[in-house]
Amino acid sequence: MFVPYKDNWEETEARMRAWWGRKNIKRIPMSIGVSKPKPGAAPALKAKDPETMYCDPEFLTEELKNRYKNSYFIAETIPKYSFMLGYAFPGVFMGQKPVMDYDTVWFNNSTDALENMSLDFDPKNSLWQNLLRVEKALLEISMPGMPVFIQPMDVISMVLGAEKTCFELLERPELVEYCRNKLTLTFKKMFEESYALLNTKYSGSTGWLPVWSPGKYFPVQCDFSCMISVDMFEKFVTPELEDLTNFLDNSIYHLDGTGALHHLPRLLKFKKIDAIQWVPGAGKPDGMYWKDVYRQILEGGKSAFASMPANEVEEALKTLPREGLWIDTQVETVEEANELVKLAEKYN
Repeated sequence: MFVPYKDNWEETEARMRAWWGRKNIKRIPMSIGVSKPKPGAAPALKAKDPETMYCDPEFLTEELKNRYKNSYFIAETIPKYSFMLGYAFPGVFMGQKPVMDYDTVWFNNSTDALENMSLDFDPKNSLWQNLLRVEKALLEISMPGMPVFIQPMDVISMVLGAEKTCFELLERPELVEYCRNKLTLTFKKMFEESYALLNTKYSGSTGWLPVWSPGKYFPVQCDFSCMISVDMFEKFVTPELEDLTNFLDNSIYHLDGTGALHHLPRLLKFKKIDAIQWVPGAGKPDGMYWKDVYRQILEGGKSAFASMPANEVEEALKTLPREGLWIDTQVETVEEANELVKLAEKYN
């Protein structure tokens, strides 16, 4: 497979395939962002408004051409685009209007009753058709990531609001379970259609977490889990994760925030979750401050996608199990990125 802008794709693909099997080829895999663009780089393109930034295939085509042309893709760093427009789904199918700004897409809390909302995938929806037009256009630039679809329990929480969702769990649990199951089916139908389009040109898939998989891959999550106990997680979130991870070929769980850390022991028991990305949350220490969490993940039989400052990479290589470890970091120059690759090779 040829991936534009990625000169060492063959080596990258081999190392990513090995990582899913908790094996390393010469070194651990690494994604390394380089903040300093190539010499003579043109200024980044700015959309006139958020809707253009997410929904306009012509703007996105030119923006990504410009971005990729001026970027370095060292080690396992890949030219990926996260379809933030995917955040609008499946909420759009529930009758909700997405709000867009330059940072993200979200919904204002709805006053509608959950039982009155449509939960079914509508392939003729105009915004869905817009998303497919964007995806088709970006296939001509490079391999795009799968759209960032929100998973069922997070969709319910986003639409109703966290407080109202908590009351629904207590007062009408059967309704929440019914809606979760319907939205899980909707998620799978969305994924299948988008994945089929992607595979008209590329094999496998990638996503907003920049790892390529030889099959169906998605970063699964439940940010709402910060609000609930381990018992409620078992009742309301576990069935969703079991269903989705069995549907996918590969998955990484995005564990976000110290308020969700109490669910880690349960996540380690999921047979089909391949890896865990730990994100401590805003205002919390990062990187190797959490070395015990990374060690728990790796020694618990899962791979770990670990983001950290560049000056902590050597400590991670020295002290953490390297089978299944992926390091994600940022440097200023391409020379610094190449030095980190050489450093990783020392700890094969």
